[in-house]
Amino acid sequence: MAEEKLRELPGTDSIRLLQRVLMEEVDEIIILSLDFGYSAHEGNKITQIGISTMSTNVWRELSPTEDARIIHSRCVRTPIKSLITSNFLFGESETVYRRNLVDFLRDALAQRSVDGSPQRVVLVGVGTLNELKILKDLGIDLQEKSFFAIEGILDLNAITKTLELPFRNRPSLLRILKHLEIFFREEYLHDSGNDAHFTLRALLMLAAIAFERIGGDEVMRSRVESLKTIALDLIDFSLDMPDEMKRQRRDQHAGKAAEARSRLSPVTGSNGGWLGGDDEEVCLASTLLGVQDLM
Repeated sequence: MAEEKLRELPGTDSIRLLQRVLMEEVDEIIILSLDFGYSAHEGNKITQIGISTMSTNVWRELSPTEDARIIHSRCVRTPIKSLITSNFLFGESETVYRRNLVDFLRDALAQRSVDGSPQRVVLVGVGTLNELKILKDLGIDLQEKSFFAIEGILDLNAITKTLELPFRNRPSLLRILKHLEIFFREEYLHDSGNDAHFTLRALLMLAAIAFERIGGDEVMRSRVESLKTIALDLIDFSLDMPDEMKRQRRDQHAGKAAEARSRLSPVTGSNGGWLGGDDEEVCLASTLLGVQDLM
């Protein structure tokens, strides 16, 4: 009855895709969450990209006693963003010039199998229309079969609606994490690397809820517990807590950077305005060199 109920609701295809990818498929699929960060101080241009991945094959090979931390997370920042702040919890953030961001995204999304063919990928996000629009504006065509093998796209908002979770409106990542009781600290959100990681954890927990409602055999119940273990795994918050005084000083420097940007000639291009130009980035970076003492 539970499965029949799911079929009647909007977003049911998301549950079916999750069931196929996590419970039925034998070939490897990469689940990949993507998050873009951009700053109003920089004309809403991209300042960071977060990507987290999980291999279904690696997950299925886990034993109950093994470390469940199989989510691999990356955070890429423009040089300006790298100078200002870094609260990434899951490794060292990487610095990439804006002119190289499109190539980085293509390489990240175009995962390759052992035989060199495009690896099947499921994209995940919270309100994925925004990420898809940015990719399109950047000239990345996910339907390019020789380069990408996108198996499907999962939106946490659609899944929470399907499961009839108690949200009146489309919930933010923060509200979803709180409801699912996934361990996090609010001050570390709005960092694209962290947001992508927590988005993937939330997806796994939502999948576990859906599968519990559907019911199944012992193998399915074991996989549900594995999904919960990964989603709820404790996190080492050993980084210094983000400091409000530093935050205020960063805002002051960002304001100066915005003034410098306004004096530049308008930058035109075919990237939908998300990137800007190298001369703009160099000018802003030189303006912000004084913030290195904030790190």
